[in-house]
Amino acid sequence: HLLDPALLRAALASAAADAPLTPEPDTASTDDLLTEAEMRVLRLLAEGLDNEMMAASLSLSVNTVNTHIRHIFEKLNVSDRTQAALWAVRHEVK
Repeated sequence: HLLDPALLRAALASAAADAPLTPEPDTASTDDLLTEAEMRVLRLLAEGLDNEMMAASLSLSVNTVNTHIRHIFEKLNVSDRTQAALWAVRHEVK
């Protein structure tokens, strides 16, 4: 981990409370929006892991992690890791 996960989650929760809301995808459930593999990557992204650490943790290639992250950004309508992490905190992705 680059940062203590509890500290990162607390900082993201604080930022999520203050941040303007980004447009939400039109969906009823996070489970319907992201695949299980994408959810695993999003969880690790929200914990502050870099792509190489995620790949090692999930036994995936870095290219596969990059693809999952690109799909997460598209599906959540976000443009960067911080927005994706904030989305995860807002939606209590654990």
